[in-house]
Amino acid sequence: MDKILKEKIEKLRELVWNEDIPHSTIPEYKEHHESIKKILKFIDDELLKETDK
Repeated sequence: MDKILKEKIEKLRELVWNEDIPHSTIPEYKEHHESIKKILKFIDDELLKETDK
């Protein structure tokens, strides 16, 4: 995978992470945080890992 695509995927990961709810005192935090972690795991395991090949 080329460098430009890798940079775009890394930016996507950053954007997703920034959408996470910052305070664990908000009732929706746990569910939302778990969803964000699933998305980040997919980006890391399926997209960014592919760029290392």
